[in-house]
Amino acid sequence: MKKYVVSMAILAMMAMGASAGVGIIWRTQGWMVEHGGDLDAGPGILEDGSVIWQLIYAGADNAINKATLENAGNGWVSGDDEVWMAREIPKDGGTAADGSSWDKWLIDASPVPAYEDDWTTPGFVYQRVYQGTPAVGSWYYESELFAYDTGYVPGSGAPAETFAIGTGGGFEPNMQMVPEPATMSLLGLGALAMVLRRKFRK
Repeated sequence: MKKYVVSMAILAMMAMGASAGVGIIWRTQGWMVEHGGDLDAGPGILEDGSVIWQLIYAGADNAINKATLENAGNGWVSGDDEVWMAREIPKDGGTAADGSSWDKWLIDASPVPAYEDDWTTPGFVYQRVYQGTPAVGSWYYESELFAYDTGYVPGSGAPAETFAIGTGGGFEPNMQMVPEPATMSLLGLGALAMVLRRKFRK
């Protein structure tokens, strides 16, 4: 009987662990402006183009690793970081693919769906909001690290925690993504090869 009770308790704990996960609502806590805009007057980040908004898991090192050209196919994240989800919001605001709607200042105009996952490893996430399509020289907002609650039960309703990004929270806007030194060297060699080719053609 004692073994049966212990076994049932273990199964119950496993079931609870399996049902827990991550629940995060993506919101802005302040409006965002495009690169070169006035933080007090605009223009809004969606006035002249779309944005790519990423939710990124910081990995086992619990650190934000820089965006790199080498990892362009992997959401531009480096190290052990992982893009959990990305949403694209069109120019002038409007409706994103997940059904949420936004205005040109990237302020939500409708209830924002929560990101839900059964990930149960304690850790941190952060966000990047790119102005336009991520590319070499792209400008983006980057949030601070956020320790998420691993006890959230997916499907149980809106998470209690809200992970926000925006100028109102003092986040640094317009951080520029640059190629790694190795990439710069390759670009430099390519440019040199072109110059030499033209020289010898003459």
